[in-house]
Amino acid sequence: MKAVSTWLTLRETKRGERPVTVDLFSGAGGLSLGFDMAGFDVALGLDAWEDALKTYRMNHPSSIPLLADARKITGRDIKNKLREKGFDDPVLVIGGPPCQGFSYAGKRDPNDERNNLVWHFLRLVHELDVDYFVMENVSGLLTMKTPEGDSVPEKVLERAEEYGYKTNIKLLNAVNFWVPQHRRRVIILGSSLKAPSHLKPLTKIPLTVRDGISDLPTPTPADPQSYAHPPERPYQEVMRVGSRFIYNHIPTRHSPEMIEKIKNTPPGQSVYPKFKHSWYRLKWNEPAPVMKENHNAPAVHPEEHRVITPREMARLQSFPDAFRFLGTKSSILKQIGNAVPPILAYFIARHVMTIMHEKVEIEIKEEKLRNSISGKDITTLQASNSSKGQLKLTQFLKGR
Repeated sequence: MKAVSTWLTLRETKRGERPVTVDLFSGAGGLSLGFDMAGFDVALGLDAWEDALKTYRMNHPSSIPLLADARKITGRDIKNKLREKGFDDPVLVIGGPPCQGFSYAGKRDPNDERNNLVWHFLRLVHELDVDYFVMENVSGLLTMKTPEGDSVPEKVLERAEEYGYKTNIKLLNAVNFWVPQHRRRVIILGSSLKAPSHLKPLTKIPLTVRDGISDLPTPTPADPQSYAHPPERPYQEVMRVGSRFIYNHIPTRHSPEMIEKIKNTPPGQSVYPKFKHSWYRLKWNEPAPVMKENHNAPAVHPEEHRVITPREMARLQSFPDAFRFLGTKSSILKQIGNAVPPILAYFIARHVMTIMHEKVEIEIKEEKLRNSISGKDITTLQASNSSKGQLKLTQFLKGR
């Protein structure tokens, strides 16, 4: 199986030409994939969850998979790991510290130990002494309080400022960035140079569940499976790049009673009305609601009388079919549900690359060396270094 590292990335570009990046709390690697697609060299992914890191290792073979507790590791430890493998020191840290204590999905507890991981993320950014960072978190972060009653986002920005970073915080919805899912996430951009600008929504015309999964065949217990017919939508063409087969597309076995309940549930409603987010029947012509594991029931298929498969969930998260997930079904669904949609990550990465280019422009002016620099931006570099599949993604994303 071709690793997803060959999918729509700049692998032909020399290592030294791509900004070295570290992904903290990487999970399966959705954020890493998006940044890799945009031209960054994601050299290391760190996570304490072994299942997710196995998936990360398979799909990011050029990166260092580091199984470690972020609370117990230092920036020096990470730099040493990078140098052992021949990487330069990083210029960018990305990551989404686990956020259960901030989430709307469960009880929001200011004393939840997992909330401290945000501060360890910032500590490692500081110890790694990078120029930039990107932190992703749930929308619940915006209204969370510390045990002392202070605003968590204000304290996060204050801590970043103490470490020498100017920041910009914004709530983004993945559906505005060509992901067929409503998924609101807080994105904090940090720069040691000047206050960074932030992304603006790219579209008001969302992709739908039909765009995401209508080309996938009815699942069978076989893994992998073959495509039954050609892609029906441009998004599906992008999802198929680099993959000849469909992995992780295995159905859940339901009891006759459950199948009957699903049959009687129309699109847009839940099999169990008191559970708003689980057992929700998707609508073909609308974006999916936020994708979560929900005890092995992320959502119900719009037409077939079953819950969606891990692959269908991954499609709605914008993971390409070439990206394979390892672990039990429950673990895989959790890996997918916890991830940053790779296409959203791609657009964040492109924006960060633009910010970096602004820094380069300043340096050129100061050193009066403009004529010695080619001036090619990352989109030009993508077109000149891409295969047909790579070019297809660039044209699709730039043309939407």
